[in-house]
Order: sequence, then C-alpha cells, then structure tokens
Amino acid sequence: MARVILLLSFASALFGQQSGLHSFAKNGKFGYLRNDGSVAIAPIYDNAQEFSEGLGGVAVFSGTRPFDPEESPKCVTRALKWGFVNVQGKVIIAPAFDNARPFSEGLASVRVNDQTGYIDRTGRLVISGKFQSGYDFHDGVAVVYENKRYGLIDVNGAYRLPAVHYMVDDADNGLVRVSTGDGGKAVFSTAGKLLLRVPENYESSGLYPRVAGGLIQVSRRVQNPVVGASIEGFMDIKGNLVVPAIYSWPGKWSEGLVAVSRDHKIGFVDATGKEVIPPQFDCGDYYRHSDFSFHDGIAAVCLSGKYGYIDIAGHWVIQPKFSHAEAFFEGLAGACVFAEDYGYPNEVEHPAERCGFINRSGSFVIPPQFDHSEDTMKFVDGFASVESNLFDVFQYQTLLVDKLGSVIYRPMPSDKFDSKVWGECSFPTNVQPPPPPPRVYSLLAQFTTDPPGAMVYLVPRWDWEQANNGAWLLGHPEVLRNYAIPEGPTPVNSRVKVQTYTVVFERGERRVILPFTIASGGPNNLRATLN
Repeated sequence: MARVILLLSFASALFGQQSGLHSFAKNGKFGYLRNDGSVAIAPIYDNAQEFSEGLGGVAVFSGTRPFDPEESPKCVTRALKWGFVNVQGKVIIAPAFDNARPFSEGLASVRVNDQTGYIDRTGRLVISGKFQSGYDFHDGVAVVYENKRYGLIDVNGAYRLPAVHYMVDDADNGLVRVSTGDGGKAVFSTAGKLLLRVPENYESSGLYPRVAGGLIQVSRRVQNPVVGASIEGFMDIKGNLVVPAIYSWPGKWSEGLVAVSRDHKIGFVDATGKEVIPPQFDCGDYYRHSDFSFHDGIAAVCLSGKYGYIDIAGHWVIQPKFSHAEAFFEGLAGACVFAEDYGYPNEVEHPAERCGFINRSGSFVIPPQFDHSEDTMKFVDGFASVESNLFDVFQYQTLLVDKLGSVIYRPMPSDKFDSKVWGECSFPTNVQPPPPPPRVYSLLAQFTTDPPGAMVYLVPRWDWEQANNGAWLLGHPEVLRNYAIPEGPTPVNSRVKVQTYTVVFERGERRVILPFTIASGGPNNLRATLN
C-alpha cells in the first residue's frame, strides 16, 4: 500500500467515529481512508477536516489572500475555499467559504469576507454572517465573537448572553463559565441566567458541569514557598466551597475523583472534599503535570520519580517502575522507560527515554521504541498516535500504530500541506530564532548479502533488548518491517559518534542475525551469507 499520512488533528478526533473515515494526505492532496487503510475518498483536495455528523469539510485552492493584512499587506498566500462531502465522496455543499468548522447539532460555522454565520446541512445560511468568529454548538448554544467581545447565541441566532464578555467557554450539561465584562468570573445557565458569581478573592480556572451537579475550580493567591503562588479547591454553583482551597495543581475529574497535590504529595479527593486517597505519591524531579486521573478503575501515579498504577483504594496494581505512564484506554496504556544504554544519554540534557504500551499486568505488549509526547500515546478505535525520531533524527514525526505496534502511517516529505507564501513579506523582528539543531553525526554503513536481494532490518540495540532480545520482534514480522532498510549504502543519523545495532538479514526461511557497531570514520560494512 502506498505511503500516506494522516491529517493528524488528534486534539479533536483521531477518527471520524460516526463515519468510519479519517483524513489523510498523499503528495500534498487530501482524501479519506477507511479504518482498514483502504481509500474511501481519493486524495483530490487541498485540505480536509475530520467527518462530523456525516459530512467532512474539504477545501480547494482558489485565488490568493493577504497573509497578514496589518503587518505585511503586500505578502500573499494561496486562499482556500471550503465545502463539505458525504461519506461516499459526493459534494453536498460546494467549496465557497473562506473558512468552515465541522457540523455540530446540525449547523456549521462558515466565514465569507471576514463575516461569520451558520449554515445547515444543505448549505443554506440560517444565521446571518454578522459575527467576527463563531464556534461549535453545544447544548443548543454557541460561542460567538463580535466587536472584540464574546457572547452566546441560540440556534436562531438570538443572544442568550450579549457579546460583552472577555471569554465564554463552550456549554456543557447546561452550564457555561464566563469571564465577565467587568473582569469577574461567573457561571450562567444556557438560558442566560446567572447561577454563580465567583467571589472577588478567588480566581476561576475550570468548570466541571458533570461532577456533583456542577463544580467550578477556584484558586486564591498566597505567599507560601511550599505550595507555590496559589492554592486551589472546588466550589459548587451555590457558592459552597465543597473542596477546600488548600491544594495546588488539581488534575481532571474522572470516575468521581480528582488528583490534588498538598505539600508536594499527590492524592485524590471526592466531590465532598474527602481525601479518599490521602496525598502520599511523590513524582520527584520527573513530575510532568501528568494526567493523574482514573480510567477503568486505575490511575497512573508516581513515587520517587517512578510511575506505576493504583486502584481506587490506593493499592498498587502495577508497581512503580516506569519513567512516565499514561492512562489506560482500550486495555493499553502508554509507558516509558529510560534508555540508559541506548547510546546517547551522555550527550543530551536529560536521560534518553523510549515509550511503548503496557497491558494491565504492567508488561510491554508493544516494546518501548517511541518518544514521549503529552498529546499522544492513547488508543482510540484500535489505533494510537506516537512520536518518534527513529526514522529521522533531525525531526520528530507523528506516526500511527495499531495494537500490534505496527506503524500504519508515517509522514513523507511530499505529503506536507504547503500554503505558499510570497511577495513582499516581513515578519515581527522580536521572534526568537530557532534553537540550534542537536549535534548529529551522519554515519554511512553498507549492508550486503550473498546472494544479493535479502531483506535487511537495522534495529537499535536497546530496542532489540527490550523486545525480549529480539524474540518478540521476530515473532511479529509486521513490527520488524518498521526497521527495514535498503541493501547497499545506508546513511544513518546519530547523536553520538558510535551507535550499536542488531542487524537481521532475511530471505524466505533463512535468517542471519548479527551485532553491528556504526562509528564515524568507518568503515561500516557488514556482509551476510544466506545460502
């Protein structure tokens, strides 16, 4: 199958879960794939969004537009016109909009000539384009932006909250958090009724409408070197402080509990303020503001810099042994270990690290071979996005893997979206220059077989050892293929002058496995005989 790249908008949805389609790009053109990897809609568009409510946003280039009318009026870029197709690829709404958001509750926000309105599923404008920006509908209302202020409208375009506020969050479960025009924080109903005005001595940093009828996260500033600059708790919509503001860095509510930190120890409280699991977990120097929330009855926590998993009673179900750990989804969780012997820990600021996926027994079912990213390492519909520079040490790539660890999609240079900017273009001078690239050695190795034509796999030694000294990789050829290289001269980018690998030569049932060290200055030649 030809190499393709997902349009990786994982923040919104990894897949169009209702349609079974997801966007991809090939040679700079976008289309849609089915979950089995087959092409459902050919890549003929210049950009594409994920499907929502049975329609997917697609765009074609049409003319030009100013890149930045204020800073660089003579700098132009190619303009996109957006429309929508159905799951069969039929154009339902012709590309005619300067911008379009996915459909939500039967309506989609569209922009023409800097004016935003809403269309229905036939393309008919049902809410006139009078706003500067418009966002998705939730609970029958949508946030809009007009005259540099935010408000809330209903499906008829009538204001539920006037556009006079500094910020209005998306509605959820009938509640909306608002930064009011007078600088305060408040909670309104979707009907526009004021339910709670946060007291002036508190700040608000989040609303959890589905917890105990609605809880708002509040904080107040303190001068305490132990807890930091502020302490936080939770208030109900009646104004009662149900979780006292004595904690720092609360997490996200999940399964009736939220992680809290007190005196640099992490524990869990419920919606009544009870410390169900008293603060006792310590992340040491490697604390990364992880998602310490319960999923499927267990949560990742850390002790002295090592991560493991506890149950709702606070008992260890997977002992702390990982350098990082994510929540479980679809029976697997992303987990990382330090690559002390990977080959380059002494030449980077922090110890090198590789991540894979574990089961609920704490065993790696996908060996640690990827890089850690807080936005990846989560399975959705049988697939997960991962970050890796194994294929190109100069650039981290977002890959898509299945539950066997096989890389399903890998970016190719020709797949990148290019909007083409040209003209008299100037950019702000206060932009900091990019950091210098990491020190990288370009090493050259040559692999040959007798007779020629065998498959060659170049596996970093650490990956090989983590995969049960290669046994797991050899038993999963679909994963081993991720390490395939061409026979003959092969450039290898490395952060150190010496890199150690295991090389697998394979032809049919015949297989030769050899250790191999690539060093700058070479010669780096390896030959295998497969008779």
